[in-house]
Amino acid sequence: MQWKRVGNFRSYPRTIFSSNPCGRNTAPCIAIAAARLLADDPDAIMLVTPADHVITPNEAFVAAVRRAMDTIQQDPSRLCLFGIVPTRPATGYGYIEQGDELPDCDRVFNVACFREKPDLETAQKFLDAGNFLWNSGIFVWRADTILAALQQHSPGVTEVLDRFRQHAGTPEWSSALETEFAKMPSISIDYAVLEHSKNVCVLEAPFSWDDVGSWSALARVHDQDEHGNTVLGRHVGIDTKNATIFSSSNHLVTTIGLDGCVVVHTEHSTLVAKLDDEAQIKELLAALKAARLDAYL
Repeated sequence: MQWKRVGNFRSYPRTIFSSNPCGRNTAPCIAIAAARLLADDPDAIMLVTPADHVITPNEAFVAAVRRAMDTIQQDPSRLCLFGIVPTRPATGYGYIEQGDELPDCDRVFNVACFREKPDLETAQKFLDAGNFLWNSGIFVWRADTILAALQQHSPGVTEVLDRFRQHAGTPEWSSALETEFAKMPSISIDYAVLEHSKNVCVLEAPFSWDDVGSWSALARVHDQDEHGNTVLGRHVGIDTKNATIFSSSNHLVTTIGLDGCVVVHTEHSTLVAKLDDEAQIKELLAALKAARLDAYL
């Protein structure tokens, strides 16, 4: 287990990044990060952000984080989310319904409701309504506030955390974490806390954002050829259009008659799928695990 500290926002507390011994979703990860931060600073404010997002420009993102931190300092019990103004009826994101704007914060709203990933018709209704934002998975809050909320709404996470929290900031922390982390329930912070908490607000993000955690997202951050193909690697195609082709080596990928497909070649495995069916990749991963083919994941 390794920890890395990065620079301050003005005089605000440090932010600590971690890697986890195993997958347990976001709530356990956030819990251990909060405990580790509090060992250094009882007034620590956390910035939580996924690693697979493209955000530009950097200056707008930093300014938005500072605004969120100011919002938290005005009311330490707040849990602040970043919402993205939708540009299309996306079905792959969760949505946040905006409530009233906070009187002391510009473009920061109470959260009226969280909505699950919708079907296309519902996503279009959200877009037309004009008061729905994409849930970016970026959060700002006090470390002690989120731990208290986890204690209230998801005690299974904090019960395990309490067994090794006393080692935070000591040489025993890493070994204790290796032993105990796998015992935590696998649950997202949305289900564990946010959907149950009352003082949740959403800041309307003033920056450009894209979630590149899917193969189809590559077309939004890379150029296409004259046939609409996004190619990262060596590829020769005939009658191939609107496809995403990825190869991790000098391996040549050749295609004939593909339209709207994704082809991913790695050292040990190859994926071929329709881009429209990309949501089923999770089912494919589960099938590989069931077949005891975890080595290919």
